[in-house]
Amino acid sequence: MQNRNQKGLMLLLLVFGFFSSAGAEEANWRKQAGLEVANPGIVEAVLPPGLHVMSGTGRSSAHKGQQVDLVLNGPDNQPRSFELYWQEESGPVSVMLKPETIELSDDHGLLWEGSIPDMIRADHLRVIVSDPQGMGKVDVEAWGREKWQVVAQNAAIYNTGKQTLADINIEPKNYRRFKFRFFGYDKRWRQTPLPIERIVVSGTKLGRGYAYGYFKPEFKRDTLNEVIEIKSMLPGSGIWLEEIELITQAQFQGTWTIGKEAIVAGRKQFQKLDTGNVFTVNRDEKKLTLKIKRRWPSQSLIIRLNAGGRLIGRIHSFRIKARLPRLVFLADKPGVYTARTGLDNSVGIFEIAGDQKRRVGQILNFLPIQTNMDWRPVDYVQEFAAMGGPFNRDGYTWKAPVPISGPGLFRLVFDRQISKEPNQSGIRLVKGGRQIPFFDTEREIQKIDLEADRSYDRESNRTTWHLRLPTLSSPWVAIELSAAGIFDRQVVIETPKNGSRGRQPWRVMRWASRDKKESRLKIDMRHFPKDRSELRITMAHRDNQPLEIKNIQAFYRARSLIFLAAATGEYELLGGNPDASAPVYDLSLVQDVLLSIEPKQAQAGKVSVFESAGFIARITRAFSDQAWGLYIVLALVTLVLLVIIAKLFPKDNIDVTT
Repeated sequence: MQNRNQKGLMLLLLVFGFFSSAGAEEANWRKQAGLEVANPGIVEAVLPPGLHVMSGTGRSSAHKGQQVDLVLNGPDNQPRSFELYWQEESGPVSVMLKPETIELSDDHGLLWEGSIPDMIRADHLRVIVSDPQGMGKVDVEAWGREKWQVVAQNAAIYNTGKQTLADINIEPKNYRRFKFRFFGYDKRWRQTPLPIERIVVSGTKLGRGYAYGYFKPEFKRDTLNEVIEIKSMLPGSGIWLEEIELITQAQFQGTWTIGKEAIVAGRKQFQKLDTGNVFTVNRDEKKLTLKIKRRWPSQSLIIRLNAGGRLIGRIHSFRIKARLPRLVFLADKPGVYTARTGLDNSVGIFEIAGDQKRRVGQILNFLPIQTNMDWRPVDYVQEFAAMGGPFNRDGYTWKAPVPISGPGLFRLVFDRQISKEPNQSGIRLVKGGRQIPFFDTEREIQKIDLEADRSYDRESNRTTWHLRLPTLSSPWVAIELSAAGIFDRQVVIETPKNGSRGRQPWRVMRWASRDKKESRLKIDMRHFPKDRSELRITMAHRDNQPLEIKNIQAFYRARSLIFLAAATGEYELLGGNPDASAPVYDLSLVQDVLLSIEPKQAQAGKVSVFESAGFIARITRAFSDQAWGLYIVLALVTLVLLVIIAKLFPKDNIDVTT
C-alpha cells in the first residue's frame, strides 16, 4: 500500500513538473496584443509596429523572405494557424454573382439582384440562359457612389449556336451590387420568364497595396559640436520605414545623417546608413521629411542634423511612417485571439496574399500592446556553448590567465605582449584540458606611448627624433605626434637603407597650427615597410624657436576574440607553437547571432613562459612532425661521436731534431 502511494505521489510530481515547465515556457512571452472577434470567420488585422519583432534564432521556415517572431493563440490559449502578407495581387478577374434576390414581376419579367466582392473594377457582364430556344432583353442597374444608376438598357439575349447569352460592356467602375430586369419571349413573342443559369462579372481586381501606419516613438535630443543628435528606440525590430517626419522650431537647412547604434570592436558606435542635404526653402515650412524606404536593421534609430550654425530650435514632433504586414486567420469561435512575440517562433511574411479568392469577414484593430516585465531572452550560453576538442600542450611555450566571473559572451582583446606572437593562428583558449571555441571579430585600435631619442643641432636649428618600434605580429596603423603653439613645419620621415648604413626619405609632410591649442599630426603607417623597425623624424625650424613634441603615440590593430564561457573560473590563453594551424570550430555557424549581442569584456593576465622543453621531447617532435628533423638530429649525433672519438685517441709525440 505504501509503495502504491509513493508511486502515485511520484506520478503527480512528474505531471505537476511537466505542466509547470510548460506553463513557464508559455509565460515567457515578450509582448502581446489581443483581437476581439465577435463571430467566426476570416479575420484580418494590420500588425502593429510593437509586435513586429525580427526573428533571431527561431525554427527554420520554408519562407525565404523576411521573418518575424510571432505566435497567435485562440480564446482557449491554444496556437492557431495564421498568415502574414504585404499586399494583394492585381489583375484580370471574373466572378460569378450569387443571387440574393429573385422575384417575378406582374408583367412576366424577372428581377435578379446580387453583389460582387470588394476591390473589383467591373467592365463586362455575361448572362447565360439555360433555355436554348430562349430570347429576350435585359436592363441593368448598378450601385455605385451610394446610388443606383443604369449601366445597360434593352441588351439582347440571343442564341449564338452554342449557348444563349448576353454580352454587355459597361463603364469601368467600382460597383458593389447589380440589379437585372429580364424580359423573355417565346416563339410567338409572348412575354415569359427566362431560366437564368449564371451571371459572370469580369474586370480588374484592385488588390490592396501596402498597409501603412504612423507612430511617434520617444526620443532624446543632444547637441555635440553644433550637430543635433536625435536618439530613439523603435517599438519593434526589422520594421520597413517609409519616411521620417520632423517638425522643428525653425526650418532646417543643411546636411542630415541617419543611422543606428552598433557594437564595433566591443564598443557602441554610430553606424551611418544614409545621408542627404536640404538647401532650399520648402513649402512645408518647418517640416523635414526624410525618405527612408528600407527595412531598418535595428531598434536603434539615430538622426544627426547639421545646420551649419543656423537655428533649428526645439523638435516639436517626431513621427515615422512604416509599412506594416497584414495578419489573417480563420477564427473558429468568438473570443479574444492573442498575438505574442518572444516565444522564438519564426514566421515568414509573404509578398502576395496566399489565397486571392478568400473574402475577409472582419477587419479588426489590435487592442493596446502589453509588455511582459518578466520576459527573459534565450539563454545563448546554454543554447550555443560547447566545449572543443582535447588540447595537446606539446609545443606551446607560453600561457596567460583569462579570469571569468560568470557565464556569458565575452570579448578578449590581445594586449601588446600577446600581439607579439608571430603565429597568431596557433593561439588556443583552454579550460580543464579542452579547447574553448571562439571566433575572430573586428580588430580593435590600440595605442602605446613611444619613447624617442631627441637631438638638437643649434647651428642648423634642426631637431631629430629617433624612434624604435616594438615588435608586433600585425602592421602598425599610425603614429601620432602632438605639440602646442602656432607653427608651420615640414616634417621629414626617414627609414634605414637596405643592407647598408645611412637613411633614406620615406615621407615628407607639412604640420601647421594656427592657434595655441594642442595640434596633432597623424602619420599613416599602413604602407610602412614590414622589414623596418626604426624611423627618424627631422624638423627644421628655420628662423623660429624649436618646436617641442609633447607626446608620440603608435596605433595598431589588436586581434580580438569572441567566446562563450559556460562556467566561472580561470581560462588560459596559450601560444608559442610555431607548428599549430588555425582552429576550426562549429561556433562560427552561429556567429551572426552572437555578434548581435553585446559581449562582456575579458582581460588576459600576465604572460608566463614555460621552461624549455627537454631534449627527448624535442627529438620526439622532430621525428614525428618534420622529415628534415631526422637529418638534423642525425647530423648532431654524428658530430658528437666524432668529437668523442677524437678525445679517445692520444696525439702522437713527434720529436723533430735538426
